[in-house]
Amino acid sequence: HIEISQTSSLTYLYNYYTTSVVAGQIMSDKFDEGNEQYISCNRFNHNDIYLLLWYCKNLTTASNPAERSKTHGPNLWQKKITTDFNQNKTTYMDKTIMIVGHPYWKDSVANKAIVEEFLHLNPGAVISNISELYPDGNINAKAEQEKLLEADNIVLQFPIMWYSCPSNMHKWMETVLTYGFAYGHGGDKLKGKRFIVSFTSGGSADMYSRYGVQKMTIDDLMSAFVGIPNYCGMQWGGYVFSGGMMTADNTDEEQLATLRGRTKDHARRLTNLIQR
Repeated sequence: HIEISQTSSLTYLYNYYTTSVVAGQIMSDKFDEGNEQYISCNRFNHNDIYLLLWYCKNLTTASNPAERSKTHGPNLWQKKITTDFNQNKTTYMDKTIMIVGHPYWKDSVANKAIVEEFLHLNPGAVISNISELYPDGNINAKAEQEKLLEADNIVLQFPIMWYSCPSNMHKWMETVLTYGFAYGHGGDKLKGKRFIVSFTSGGSADMYSRYGVQKMTIDDLMSAFVGIPNYCGMQWGGYVFSGGMMTADNTDEEQLATLRGRTKDHARRLTNLIQR
């Protein structure tokens, strides 16, 4: 860890990184109640190093510690930032939309708890619940497309049904990810966005192996989903899977407590994946 407690040190750091390239590093920070910043290093891409430069440059221009904490706090630092140097403009890219596809939403326990916990951890996220918004199955393509345009991370949330996503999620994709919007001539509207799949199964996770009951792995099931972002010019952001997300008795408090723990863990893993 590098401890930086003075603005002059940050100025030095900024000048250092503007005159040299340090391959494989990005700075991330943790703020305490005082004026000191603790900076640690992880892997980076080119946009991340520009984020560091932007951060240091702007931090050195704020002389008042209180103002620095207001404008450069940990929530700001968690945002994904890309910089357009030609226009000298910085754009935040941290908006997430979760598309929920559960045909029996009223009876859902696990997926409903995951969505609730995810919203608790990510209060700025947008939830588009297919069953609640379109109970008659008539999906408004234009409305859904407009939501996607505003998002940087697109998450599909669903329970596994017949080795894939449920029929209402399939219909959403067929209705919304259309020619001229998501693919084909002029269909570059989702280019660069991250595509993440979050899903559950009632059966235990160990059922999904070459030698398990299903005779296939979760990676096998994901092969079709990996193709979606590739075809639409998006980035494959990975998946989060949890097995054993079902109780034999929904009135059994012990079973429900165990399930709630798993749903919280699932939501945390999903949040961590998005913030990478």
